[in-house]
Amino acid sequence: MNEKKKRIYYILGGLIFYIAISIFFSISGHQLAQAEVNQEERRLIGVFITTDPLDLPYEFAGPFTVSFWNRVDYNALFTPGRLYANWCEESSMFYFPDIEGIPFFVAYVPQTEGQNGGIHSAHFGSGIRSHGFHIHFGDNLTHIDIEGTIYVIPGSQAHARVVINNVYQTADGTIYLENSHGGFSFHGVTSEGSVMSQTLQEDIVINQNGTETIYSIAVKINHATLFPPTEIIVLEMDVNSQLVNRVVLEPGANLDVFYTHENTHYMIVEVVRTIPEGVYGQPIIREIVGFGDFAIPVFDVQENGIISRGGIQIEWD
Repeated sequence: MNEKKKRIYYILGGLIFYIAISIFFSISGHQLAQAEVNQEERRLIGVFITTDPLDLPYEFAGPFTVSFWNRVDYNALFTPGRLYANWCEESSMFYFPDIEGIPFFVAYVPQTEGQNGGIHSAHFGSGIRSHGFHIHFGDNLTHIDIEGTIYVIPGSQAHARVVINNVYQTADGTIYLENSHGGFSFHGVTSEGSVMSQTLQEDIVINQNGTETIYSIAVKINHATLFPPTEIIVLEMDVNSQLVNRVVLEPGANLDVFYTHENTHYMIVEVVRTIPEGVYGQPIIREIVGFGDFAIPVFDVQENGIISRGGIQIEWD
C-alpha cells in the first residue's frame, strides 16, 4: 500500500474515532442531564405570584462534568433557589411560610388513611380572579388547564412589577416554588384596559411500573390595569324589572352575607370608579347577578397596588 493511501486510511480512521467519541459523550451527557433533572420526580402545578423577586439562595446541583472540549457548563452547576410549602391541617391547604404573594396552583392531595386515590385541590389567592380550572382525565392522560387575571392600579410605581414563580410538586407529594425574576412591568402605564398575558405549559411522560402516562398542564396569567372602585351600588330588581331596593357598599365591604329583599328577582351591581381627566376608562361597570349566582362582587385595593376581587355571599329571600 502506497503512502498516499495509508494517509487517507489514517485520516478516515481518525475521523471515525472522533465521531464515535463525540456520540459517546453526547449520549452520556444526555443521560446525565436526565438523571440530574428527572421530570418524573416533579411536575409543574401552577405559580406563586409576588410583587418583588424572591432572593432565595441558589443550590449547588453537582457533580459537574467536563465536555469533550474541556468546557464546564457553569449554568448547570446551580439550580434556582427553592422554598418548600407547609401543610395546614385545619384548612387542608398548602402554604408558603414567611412570604407574601398570590397562590395560583392545583395540588394533588392524597385521601386520608384508609381511602384510595386523592383529589386535585385548587389553591387560588384573593389577588387573582380565577376563570375556573378544568381537569381532563383520559386513557393514561391527565390534563389541567387554569387561567386567572390580576388587576393592578395604573400609574402607580408601588406595584410596577409582577413576578411569576413556578410551583412544582414531587412524586412524594412535596410542593415547592422556584424563585424567578421574570414577569411583567407596568411602569409608564397610565390608562385602563392594558392587558398582557403569559402562558406556562408542560407536557411530560411518566413511566410507572412499565406503564406510560402523560401529565399535561397549561397555566395562563393575564395582567390588566383597572382604576380602583370608590363604591359598589346594588340595585335589587323585581320580576318586572322594577327597583325594589338600593344598597351602597364600600370597597372591601366587610359583610359576611347579603340578604336580599323579599321581592328581589335579580340584581344589577354597579362598580363606580373615579377616572382621571383625559384618561380613557368607564366610570361605571355593571354586572347582573341572578339566582344562579352565589356572591356579590366586591373589590379591595391592597397596599401593593393589586386590586383583589372577592365576594359577599347572597342569601336569597
